[in-house]
Amino acid sequence: MCPTTPDPSGKPVTRSSSTASTALSRANLILAAVTVCLIIGLSFVVFRPATQALKVIAGGTLASLLAVLLIYILRKTILKPVDDYAAEKLADDLGSKITDFVRSSLTDDVSVICFSKWNDIVWKTLLADTLTLEFSVSYMDTWVALTHDPLLDIFRRGGRITVYLPNPTHPSAERVQERFPEYTPELIKGKILNTGQRLQAIYLEAANSTATLEVFYTDTFIMHCLMRIDEKRILLSPFDHFRRSHIEGPAWLVESDRYKPVAQWAQKEFEGFRKSATSAVVDESSE
Repeated sequence: MCPTTPDPSGKPVTRSSSTASTALSRANLILAAVTVCLIIGLSFVVFRPATQALKVIAGGTLASLLAVLLIYILRKTILKPVDDYAAEKLADDLGSKITDFVRSSLTDDVSVICFSKWNDIVWKTLLADTLTLEFSVSYMDTWVALTHDPLLDIFRRGGRITVYLPNPTHPSAERVQERFPEYTPELIKGKILNTGQRLQAIYLEAANSTATLEVFYTDTFIMHCLMRIDEKRILLSPFDHFRRSHIEGPAWLVESDRYKPVAQWAQKEFEGFRKSATSAVVDESSE
């Protein structure tokens, strides 16, 4: 179906009918030129003007034809119709607005941020002004050491940190070794316990009675690193199935209010961990 454009009378004119009208105008122009040439030629035959008169008539005719040809060329190149310019300007403006909208959507929308690697995250910036931090992970003793200052600031602000870790005395902790074949079971158990203990040391260093630290140990096998920051942002990072002695997994930071299904899923996960976990320190003597 051809698009329509209004003519001055207000009636819609299809593009195909407009093209046909243009072709008809050109045909009429050619017909008129041929008719003029025939009339001039016929007048030569009938009146037989003198040679000098022929030169004058021929010269004037050629000059007129050249003038018409020049005007036609100028009209089609430099002096385009106003409608053409208006249409082109409208198309340029529309294209520019669409491009600007797409570009701004890609660059200004920070509701989802992808970090190519976990270690690319600048925690000092991400956790600035944070009051509540909740996460589940296999262990993060090294991360706790590296993120000491931002975590300390959370406690000093009177904030809360809640962490869910595998129960070192349960087979769920043994499965962690599948991800870290270079570690012994004893080393993995130590890393799990060190995560909670290092957090506790930072908590005590803050010396703020209004701060809270919760460490939970769950029998559920933890399949990813899930973090919730002030219940406003969700950070999700998958574990490597094929580990090469260091973390290579990416991470996605999502704004909770923009992606409510993700926030609801995270809430379901944390509620499940809390219901299935035991609080505080696991008694190693129970082994």
